[in-house]
Amino acid sequence: ARPALLPRKTRTCRQKTLVLDLDETLVHSCLEAQPDADFTFPVHFNGQEHIIHVRQRPHLRAFMERVSQLF
Repeated sequence: ARPALLPRKTRTCRQKTLVLDLDETLVHSCLEAQPDADFTFPVHFNGQEHIIHVRQRPHLRAFMERVSQLF
């Protein structure tokens, strides 16, 4: 049995959980090199290392900071 990812809803736990779709909504990621990528990271798949190139939507950090205060 895996541990729960979300907190159990109880009378004392009234916080809401916000679930966001990252890929193609908040970020765009691809295997092809992107000169304007915001960051890259390695992924190991089928015995090979691939570099993922990620571009963030404008104002993503400000959005994430704000919603982290609310949820």
